[in-house]
Amino acid sequence: MTYLKYILILIGFIFTACESEMDSYAYREVQLNSLLEGDDALGLDGLDDEGATDDYQEGIETNIGTKILESYHPDSGYVFRFGRRINSVEKSITYTHEENISIAEIIRTVSGDFISKIIDTTANDTFIFEKDFQTEFQRRVRFINESISENQRRWKIDALTLGIGGTGTKMNIHKLEYYTFDNNESWVSIFQLQDGLDEFIPRDSLPMFDAWNDIKVELTVSNQGPEFDYESGERVSFHYGKSRWHKARRKMYDGGQIGDQTANDNIFTKIWTVHGPGLGFDRRVFRGFFSVIDYQSLFNSEEDLHTTVWTLPYIVNR
Repeated sequence: MTYLKYILILIGFIFTACESEMDSYAYREVQLNSLLEGDDALGLDGLDDEGATDDYQEGIETNIGTKILESYHPDSGYVFRFGRRINSVEKSITYTHEENISIAEIIRTVSGDFISKIIDTTANDTFIFEKDFQTEFQRRVRFINESISENQRRWKIDALTLGIGGTGTKMNIHKLEYYTFDNNESWVSIFQLQDGLDEFIPRDSLPMFDAWNDIKVELTVSNQGPEFDYESGERVSFHYGKSRWHKARRKMYDGGQIGDQTANDNIFTKIWTVHGPGLGFDRRVFRGFFSVIDYQSLFNSEEDLHTTVWTLPYIVNR
C-alpha cells in the first residue's frame, strides 16, 4: 500500500504540473492573440473589391487628388470588369510554444463570390456571371519574450511570413521583388522574397518606401494550363492600402512595355508611385496583395476559378 501511495502522489504531481503549464500557455495565448489583433500588418482587409469593378484608387493619400479608374479591354468592343465580393472570413490559430518563443499558425478561410461582368459596348449589352469561392490563407507569426527591465519581460511580434492563399490548381507565384533607382538612375533590387511560408521576415524589416517615390514591382508566376489565348494567359493585380474604401487595385504588365522587359515571360511588372501615409501621419503600415487570376476563369463562365494570392505588409514614410 505504501508503494502504491507514493505512485499516486507522483502521478498527482505530474498532473498538477501539466495543468499549471497548460494554464500558463493559455494565459500566454491571450496576450499573443491581443498582439495579433492590434497589428495593422496582419489581416486580409483590403483584398475585397465589393464585386465587379474597374481598377480603382480610393481613400489613400496621393499627390494627384483624384480617383483613378482603368477600363480593362481584352478585345475591341468589350469591356471586362471583375472583382471579389467577400462574404465571410473565419480564423483559426494553432500555437507551438518554447520557453521564450511562440509561433502562431494562422489560417483564414475566406468565402465569397468572384464576379465577372462583360460589357458589349457595340450592342449595349451586359453579361454577368458569378463563381463561388473558398480560399484558405495561411501565415505564420513568431513571437519572442523580451526583457524590458531587470524584473520585467513582455511578448512582442518578432517576425512573420507571407500570407498565401488560392483557389483551384493552375496558378502559382514564385517570386516578389521591389526595385528603386540608384545614383546612376538604374533600377536596383531592394527587397526579394521567394516561396514564402518558410521564410520569416523580421517585423522591423518589412519593405519600407518613401512617399511619392517610384518603385518597380516584379512578380514571377506560373500557369499549369491550358491557358487562354490572350496576353500571357493571366491577369495580375497589385492591391494596396488598408480596406476596400482605403486602397487601390492596379494591373501589372507582361507585355514588354510600361516597365516590363520581356513580353509574355510570366514576370509581371508595375511602376508604382508610392502613396502617402495619410493626412496626420508620418509613417504608417499598409497591406499589399498580389492576385493572379487565370484568364480562362475571367472569360469562360464554365471554367473553374483558378487564382493565387500573396499578401505582404509594407511601410510608407512621408
